[in-house]
Amino acid sequence: MRTEISESMPIPLQIFYHDRQVFTGSLSHALELGRQQHHETDVVLLQVNSGTGQQAPRLVLAPLAETRIGRRQLLIEEVSGDQVRLRNLSPIVPVQVTGRGELDPESEQTFSIPVEVVFPSNHRILVGGSSSNTLQSLGLATCAPGQHLDQFVAKSVDQLDLSGSDVEQLVQVLQAAMDVFQSARTQADLFKSAVQGARTMVGMNRAVVVMLDDGKWIPNWTESSQKPWRISESVLWKVHAGKQTFWDSAAFDTSKTSTNVEGVIAAPVLNIDGEVIGALYGECQRKRLESGPEVISRVQARLMELLSCGVSSGLSRIEQEVRAINMKLQFEQYFTKKLAEELELNPTLIDGRDADVTVLFCDIRRFSRISERIGTKQTFQWINDVMESLSMCVNRHDGVLVDYIGDELMAMWGAPKPQTDHASLACRAAIDMLKSLPEIEQRWSETLGEPLEVGIGINSGQVRAGNTGSHFKFKYSPLGTTVNLASRLEGATKYLRTPALISGETSHLLDSNIPRRRLCQVKVVNIDEPVPLYELAGTTCEPKLVAGYETALAAFEQKDFTKAANSLTGLLQSFPNDGPSLVLLSRTVHAMINGADAEHPVWVLPAK
Repeated sequence: MRTEISESMPIPLQIFYHDRQVFTGSLSHALELGRQQHHETDVVLLQVNSGTGQQAPRLVLAPLAETRIGRRQLLIEEVSGDQVRLRNLSPIVPVQVTGRGELDPESEQTFSIPVEVVFPSNHRILVGGSSSNTLQSLGLATCAPGQHLDQFVAKSVDQLDLSGSDVEQLVQVLQAAMDVFQSARTQADLFKSAVQGARTMVGMNRAVVVMLDDGKWIPNWTESSQKPWRISESVLWKVHAGKQTFWDSAAFDTSKTSTNVEGVIAAPVLNIDGEVIGALYGECQRKRLESGPEVISRVQARLMELLSCGVSSGLSRIEQEVRAINMKLQFEQYFTKKLAEELELNPTLIDGRDADVTVLFCDIRRFSRISERIGTKQTFQWINDVMESLSMCVNRHDGVLVDYIGDELMAMWGAPKPQTDHASLACRAAIDMLKSLPEIEQRWSETLGEPLEVGIGINSGQVRAGNTGSHFKFKYSPLGTTVNLASRLEGATKYLRTPALISGETSHLLDSNIPRRRLCQVKVVNIDEPVPLYELAGTTCEPKLVAGYETALAAFEQKDFTKAANSLTGLLQSFPNDGPSLVLLSRTVHAMINGADAEHPVWVLPAK
């Protein structure tokens, strides 16, 4: 049986192309939509063509060349007065049902109306939207939050003929609207203020903010005493499709809304991307509309849109404030308070970039043995105390706390904000760490029963620094050989029996105010180039020890092992606990017995 399209048929149908309405009509039983077919040489676009045989009437949306839409794309069939069946006829092209997911090729599904279908060709089909000839709009899409000034095309105040008390009262209304939203701090306050404004300033009998959630319009009743009423979803879907304010000033379809309704306004609530996420909806009832023939004016619609824009801006502000708080909490986990504040103002500083930095690793010696002896509960308390003290040293010298890896701390200077003295800051933080150990040891001496010792490795160079985590977990850290070598130097402290080592690259960046002692050259695991090592000697360094060790080291490097051994023997009589001297003496004796190693004077470390 053939179906027909007639303007008098019950289910309204509207088609938009690039958000401009290009067709309006009604649906009865069935209608096929698609692009021009090869045999349709005389077809008129956007005009219903009668069906043939068992085929439904057909509406051609686009010419043959528009391949983003199928020749036979969609069949719309009336199921009942408030339901339609959508059948995707294309074997290739999917279509999107707004708020309800994707309709796959060659599949069908039944929907309650109104329902909106979006094609890849930028066509949107609204089935079951309001077909009232009295439905009006402001004619322009509502601006997203923050875009009103950019798109302002009206005359400025000095170009208008403003006089009279009505204009003055209008300004007072605008001022009141601004005050309402400035005082709203939460979403609930925002919705309540908008509803109050719609009643008192626009003249609505009642109003509600309706949010779109997973394809459903959810009213937010702002008062516990507020009795819910039926809302016209067809108007709301019209707002969603057009992204603009709509109102109806004539007798309304009371089967879809509450009774006694003579006028409806719905203004869109948009997110920062300009997407419709809700609407401010208001109704006038008969008892309020006895003053004149015009139920709702453009000025009222404009004021309603002003209020909905206030909701949009308020929601955007609340979202930004929450994001800023979360970002600040993330930043303060890694950065000093001062730097965290700077990053709030300029978040691009944490974008991945190449940077000249100094990296520090600090590891607690004999951690596994101690933790096994004192138990997990006390281990947690102990490690928290140690890391707290070490972290304070990093913060005190404007460093970035990159990570805690078990019993190891990693810190960095020079990023995200450049620091010309990054090497000096890192070394001073390391010296403070060593100074803090006796106080920590005193607090835990009875529990530990042995000295608290750490190993610190410091290296300077270029890295790639940025967020190496994900959207789920932020982690600001550096990557590169510079980082790997700093970690190897921390491990090398065990071989050289010294608590803190710095590389030659770091030493070259320091001034004479930070004393250090050249110890040797080493090769570390997975890094081929020899690395000059220096002991970070702290705030004081015995000149006799430095000079005596340098003499012995020079003799060792020149393969004068007898002179090196004699120098070190005399030095150890004055400094018997000097670890690097003991190590160099051991290497010297080994060379005297077995001869110099193949890579002499470079020491190839056996492990990390």
